[in-house]
Amino acid sequence: MGGDHAVTPEKQDREARTEEQKPAPLQVEGPLEMDPGWEAEFLDERATALHRTTLRLRRMLKELKAMEGELDRLDLTQRLPGLSARRRRDLQCEIDLSVDAYNYLREAASCSFRQLIQQRESFGFRGHELVHRCYHIPELLLPPDTFEEILEA
Repeated sequence: MGGDHAVTPEKQDREARTEEQKPAPLQVEGPLEMDPGWEAEFLDERATALHRTTLRLRRMLKELKAMEGELDRLDLTQRLPGLSARRRRDLQCEIDLSVDAYNYLREAASCSFRQLIQQRESFGFRGHELVHRCYHIPELLLPPDTFEEILEA
């Protein structure tokens, strides 16, 4: 039982079918003909990709700035004297939802920033100091009640 390695006709048929299914190797005669403008087109595509990522990041950072202003307005409104307890609770719910939306968008902006850095590095850029200065990602916001709990501890 141990050493019988006879090749059966079925095995030969299987191997022949497997050989037929393999793709033929690429046959190249002489140097490849390349379009002379391919390098310019390639560079243009890379620049366009960087530009799209930068525009997306700018849009997110601009939206975060607007959300910060809205959160400040809600906070000031909540501190006005004479507001009913119900109105204060409603404002607090709106603030909590806005903080969640802000943090979600902030994480998306952080991801877009990392993508921009990775793209730049893949294109050969090694220094990113200017990018860090121009596209500062703000810190996450804590909900006001969480912040108060941290201060009390």
